[in-house]
Amino acid sequence: MWQRRIACLSSRKSPGPDWGVEEFTEHTVELSSGNRVSMQLAERGTHLGGQIWVREIRRRTESGHQTAIITTDYRSDLIPVALSMFARWSQENFFRYMREHYGLDGLVEYGTEEIPDTTKVVNPAYRRLDGAVRKTRGLLQRAQARFGALALDDAIEPRKVKPYEEQKANLHEEIARLSEQLAELKAQRKGVKRHITVGQLPEGERFERLRVLSKHLIDTIKMIAYRSETAMAQTLR
Repeated sequence: MWQRRIACLSSRKSPGPDWGVEEFTEHTVELSSGNRVSMQLAERGTHLGGQIWVREIRRRTESGHQTAIITTDYRSDLIPVALSMFARWSQENFFRYMREHYGLDGLVEYGTEEIPDTTKVVNPAYRRLDGAVRKTRGLLQRAQARFGALALDDAIEPRKVKPYEEQKANLHEEIARLSEQLAELKAQRKGVKRHITVGQLPEGERFERLRVLSKHLIDTIKMIAYRSETAMAQTLR
């Protein structure tokens, strides 16, 4: 893309540590709807993958959450770059909603076809173990939070200290059990491949997909129609 002089723009899912609040400045931007909103934006240069320098632009919300965008567009102003990504997200949300609630893919194609055996998919065994790890980690964090919040505020009397000690002991035992369980699940997950080919799937977990030829054509038409509708709405506005 660089050799063809085409700039790329993408969100960054794992941007790393948050940037300092002092790096963000307030900007008033105009959305495609015509509404004006205030955004906290910041920018740095990032050596992506040790291969290419990109612009990294982050937006900080009122809650402190930071969303990262990376681009090889070195010329455009900060605000249009940020807005173009947010506009893309609105399109993605629109198509996701239409797909989930209107079954657009199913309307244009009812036939199915086998997926090539060499196609890579997420290993169902890994997915199950990963889900168990996430669930156990959540239980452990909640138990640790309860343990840390448990305090004896009243006077130190035997009749009050004993229940307090029992609660602490029970929570400590639960934390130890969950920690051991989490370590075991992580070890099991580490020994399972995250991705396998369709040909390696167990017979009962194989699946088919909708035929893609018609879908690709209809997807193109839908994209063109959406872009035309959006342009027309902006012109009318």
